[in-house]
Amino acid sequence: MRKTIHATAGALAALLAGSSLTARAADMSMAPIYQPESGPMVEFGTGWYLRGDMGYSTMKAPVANPPTYVNDAISPPAANSVFGNSNSTFGIINSTFGAGYQFNKWFRSDATFDWRQNHTSNVNSYGVNCPIDVTNPVTQIATLQNPNYACYKTDSTKLQSWTGLLNVYGDLGTWFGLTPYIGGGVGITHIRADAAEEVFWNDGLGNYGGAGFNSYYSKAEGVIIHIGYPGNNGPTQSLDNFSWALMAGVSYDIAPHIKFDIGYRYLNLGTISASTPTGQSVRRTVDSQEVRAGLRFTPDL
Repeated sequence: MRKTIHATAGALAALLAGSSLTARAADMSMAPIYQPESGPMVEFGTGWYLRGDMGYSTMKAPVANPPTYVNDAISPPAANSVFGNSNSTFGIINSTFGAGYQFNKWFRSDATFDWRQNHTSNVNSYGVNCPIDVTNPVTQIATLQNPNYACYKTDSTKLQSWTGLLNVYGDLGTWFGLTPYIGGGVGITHIRADAAEEVFWNDGLGNYGGAGFNSYYSKAEGVIIHIGYPGNNGPTQSLDNFSWALMAGVSYDIAPHIKFDIGYRYLNLGTISASTPTGQSVRRTVDSQEVRAGLRFTPDL
C-alpha cells in the first residue's frame, strides 16, 4: 500500500514538472509584440506666406538736360545726351508682391517683384537757335533757316523700372507684440530710359507751334517748323542691372494669420548712361530710399 502511494505521488510530480516545462517552452517560443508609439504628424509647407506692400520712393536718377544741339544735323541727339550729368531727386509710388517661407522664429526668406511709377522730366529752353529747315526731309540735307529767329525747345526723359529680388531677414524676437527685423536682398532691375527733343520754330511774330513730330515745311516766310522724335519716343536705353537692397522694419499680428509690416528699404538699381556738358558719356547711379507698408498672410502660422 505504501509503495502504491509513493508511485502515485511520483507520477503526479513528474506530470506537474512536464507541464511546467511545456508552459515555459511555449512562453519562450512566442516573442512579445510591442505597438510602436506614433510620432507627431508633420504638415508640409507650414511656413509659407504671401506678402503685398505699397510705398513711397525718393528716387535719385539723371533727368532731362538740354544737350548741345548741332544746327546742321538732321539726326536728333542720342538718348544719353539728353540725360544730364548730375542726378536729380524725385518722388514716386511703388508696390511689392511676393512669396516667402518662415524657417523658424528667427529666420525667413522671400522672393519679391517691385513695380514703380514711371517718371517723366521736361526741361524747356527759350531763345535757342532754330536748328533745321528742309523742303524734303527724305532727300534734302538739313540747313539753318534763319539764325535771327529764336526757337522754343523741350527736352524730356522718361524712366521706367521693374525689380526682382531674393531677400533674407532676421527676426529679432517679439516685444509687446512687435517683431523688429533686418534684412538684405540681391536681384535684377530692368530699366528703360527714353529721351526726346522737340523744337518749335518762331515765325517771327512770337508764335510757336507745329504740326506733329518730324513735320517739315518749306522755307516760306512765316511757316512754323516742328521737329522731334516720332511719337515722342527717341533713342532708348534698355538695361538689366544687378541690384541690391538693405531693409529694416517691424511687424505686428493684427489678426490670426495676418501680420502688418512697415519698414524702410534702400535699393540700388544700377547705373544708366548720361552726358557731361562737354558731351562725354558717363555712368550715373539710380537708387531709391523707400518707406513701405503692407500685409503678410501666413495661413499655417
